[in-house]
Amino acid sequence: MEFNKAYNRQEFVSFLRNNFLPKDFVPLVEDVPLATATKYTTTATKLGTCDSLDLVVYEVRHTSRHDARVALSKEAFRLLADEMQERALVAFVPEDNAANYRFSFIEISFGLKDETHIMRTYSNPHRYSFLLGEGIAYYTPNKYLNEKGRVVDDDDLRARFSVETLTQDFYRELSDWYAWAIKIIRFPNDIKNEKDDDKYNHESAIRLITRFIFVWFLKQRHLIPDEFFDQEYIANNLIENFCPHQKDGLFGFKSHESVYYKAILQNLFFAMLNSPITKEGSTKPTERRFRNGRGDYDNNKLMRYERYFLNPQLFVDLANSTVPFLNGGLFDCLDDKDNGIYYDGFSDRKS
Repeated sequence: MEFNKAYNRQEFVSFLRNNFLPKDFVPLVEDVPLATATKYTTTATKLGTCDSLDLVVYEVRHTSRHDARVALSKEAFRLLADEMQERALVAFVPEDNAANYRFSFIEISFGLKDETHIMRTYSNPHRYSFLLGEGIAYYTPNKYLNEKGRVVDDDDLRARFSVETLTQDFYRELSDWYAWAIKIIRFPNDIKNEKDDDKYNHESAIRLITRFIFVWFLKQRHLIPDEFFDQEYIANNLIENFCPHQKDGLFGFKSHESVYYKAILQNLFFAMLNSPITKEGSTKPTERRFRNGRGDYDNNKLMRYERYFLNPQLFVDLANSTVPFLNGGLFDCLDDKDNGIYYDGFSDRKS
């Protein structure tokens, strides 16, 4: 199933039946009366049952405009209780626009509070849920809902939706990538000393990861243009002859030009997030613009690598449309160009 598309009931049920749930899942379409008053929920439809998991699947249509996850989950728990069910998968779909929807696992557990009282425990609505649909990054739901195949038991079902599981896997993959990367990447330091280029690799790699994760969160908040991460757009509009997967030479060695890192990411880090937006008619040297000549040599807040760009001004305009100025230190360029020290390597110099 393609999780970056609008909700479609037929495709959703087909995914559950053919790819995700055990083979005893039985599809159906049955309107469920709302026995309890609700704030957001307008209709509920039972889409199927799975006896081996003691599971019911619902589609809940709602009027919430701000993804009120906790409030919607409370209403779904009441629906579950009214239906005398304990475990469900729920597709929460906005009534007026199915472009984005939430796919959640909810569960009510029972235990003894004391000798005479039974205690109910409700699954955490913040943990067991995926936001899906148009414009949503879908790598994680695709990995856990598509690629892992059919659910095999109760524990597997919970794990597919568990944020704790996702977090552990994320840091495990990040750790593996880091261990691989530090053997390959090189950061210049003292350009007069060729032997120290890998001396600070660990520190520089951690700094790069920290900056990049911060940028990704900004992107998810629509504060970084999506175009900066769109390979086709970059090739057609921003960087000349951009083809990051092309291999150079007769034996297919990959290019080490690092054009994307230098032209897009370094300029984003040091000359956009670390620099105020250019004001019309201003001549301040910290404006967002490409450096111009020797007079701008040691100004680490100005853009570089203009030669890579098809349309340098388009790049500046895209940044100024959304990218904020963050004066927090994370995106300070650490290069001391006058003394030949390049911890970040933000330079047009070939050496």
